[in-house]
Amino acid sequence: MPYRLALERKIAIRLTDDGFHLETDAEIRIAKIDGLIRPFEHSFRDAPIKEMNGFVGIILGSLSERLTVDSRQTDQHFFLEMKQGKCTTFEQKPQSSTLGTTMCFAPDTGIFEQTDLSSEVFHSYFRRLSYLHSGIEFSINTGDGDIVYFHEDGVRDMFIAMSTPYQLMHEPVCLVAEEDDLRIEFALACHSWSNDVTFCFMNNGRAVKGGTHEDGFLETLTWLKQEMDFPEYGGSGLIALACFHYPNVIYEGCIKDYVGNKGLKKRVHNLMKAKLQDFLVDNPAIKKRMLQSERFLFPEIWND
Repeated sequence: MPYRLALERKIAIRLTDDGFHLETDAEIRIAKIDGLIRPFEHSFRDAPIKEMNGFVGIILGSLSERLTVDSRQTDQHFFLEMKQGKCTTFEQKPQSSTLGTTMCFAPDTGIFEQTDLSSEVFHSYFRRLSYLHSGIEFSINTGDGDIVYFHEDGVRDMFIAMSTPYQLMHEPVCLVAEEDDLRIEFALACHSWSNDVTFCFMNNGRAVKGGTHEDGFLETLTWLKQEMDFPEYGGSGLIALACFHYPNVIYEGCIKDYVGNKGLKKRVHNLMKAKLQDFLVDNPAIKKRMLQSERFLFPEIWND
């Protein structure tokens, strides 16, 4: 039985003196396997954390002084209560007509010295999630009313936001490349200075030290600049954003620190390169504008 969070349309969180209250119309699939409540309990002797799928629930339960989960699914209804990582209540209730999940949790003050955080921490997090989960409405209430974050075309909207400080030289190239279990949403454009600016996400999160997915992404940008015959030094820079969706990702190092899948670099490069080649053939006007892009230079007369 799958135990996962199937996102639907809305996620709302409310911050109170008692902790965090989260309400969503998504279903958290819960299963009791070998006496453990998945995805909130796990035996590390059976499998290391890097081989687990959905270990966020384990971390949430372990770091919370208390946690309650009310999961109303299409076929069943579960209630779970945990205290400091240990399950104290697990029961199946009569099926509910209202689907969704309610979670309430509070950080364990025996672990965390600082629990009084700026509300901007949460706004920043939800703002980013709204870009990475197109069509999902995120709302947060920190005591001053509901603030909603929502983007219908998240990757493109994020690219526009991140490129705002730069002068773009043509309309952004926004593409989706798919092959088997790998999906890549990416956007890029030339800008008027020579430095490259890149952002990369794996499964809607950051692998802060990069990895083989990012290596393939950067290799593709290098290929593109060579294909467009940009000068090696002093030519137009690229702004690029890539969001990878890959269920078989293998993280190494600290939690979600580095993507280590062997062979992923080559897959990413080949897939993105093929997509860009087709785009440049089908869109000669944009290719022409990219070829005409030059970084800003002061006229020689200004140097006299």
